[in-house]
Amino acid sequence: MNKKEIGRRLTGMTMAVLLTGTMAGCAASDTPSDTASGGTSAVSGPVTVSIGRQTLQNVTFPNGDTYEDNAYIRMAEKELNIDIVDAFEATGDDYDRQVSLALSAGDIPDMMKVGSLDELEELYENDLIADLTGVYEEYASDYLKKLYDSFEGRAIDGKMVALPGTNVDTSPGIIWVRSDWMEQLGIKVDEDGDGCIKRDELESIAAAFRDQNPENAENPVGIAFAPSLTGGSPDDTYSLNAVAYSMGAYPKTWMEKDGEIIYGSTSEEMKQALAVAA
Repeated sequence: MNKKEIGRRLTGMTMAVLLTGTMAGCAASDTPSDTASGGTSAVSGPVTVSIGRQTLQNVTFPNGDTYEDNAYIRMAEKELNIDIVDAFEATGDDYDRQVSLALSAGDIPDMMKVGSLDELEELYENDLIADLTGVYEEYASDYLKKLYDSFEGRAIDGKMVALPGTNVDTSPGIIWVRSDWMEQLGIKVDEDGDGCIKRDELESIAAAFRDQNPENAENPVGIAFAPSLTGGSPDDTYSLNAVAYSMGAYPKTWMEKDGEIIYGSTSEEMKQALAVAA
């Protein structure tokens, strides 16, 4: 398998798919032609966009909001002149089953997340998804294009038939530290007051908490991480991700390095990050 084929398979695994109906509906049937004066008249009514929505368990919305009706959805509907309707809502494996059922029945929403390359190729081969290449080139930001170009982010045959699930969040990792323990042990960090704790400061705090045991715990063992240790996204709570990123390691991520495709969880930098956690 050559590098191009590997890249294609990697970028196709998690996709937010825009189906043909949405794009054709907006461009053909809902947009009036130019007026006689040369201007373009406004769309007479909102365009309905159906979504296959992947949900989370035990979500609490404010003020009786729902997945289909909340502040974000209302803002999107107002700004884009659309009416968002959920074709189905499901969590976890149930969502994957709903996608499979939609494919089997031929009753596909305008937009949905596709979690496997096989399903994406089935949609493409049956001409059920739109070629978004031109739309992407015109409307995507330079920053998003840079991200996609970094891993040859074209889904199939060089076409943008789906939007790869790329994390574009550049916010820092958050670490919660017992300030009362630090006061008790006389530990001072963040001397410049910028709210950032460096990795070496975190190491010294963890070592002091373990060795001096301010809570008089029976068996102090250090910082508790999630059972999976690393997460699949930058904001995974209680994971080792922030430490790994600070050392140039990117766990659970396929990436290119020195002309080769490598897996971040087995890189030399990741070994160093694990050594720090140990």
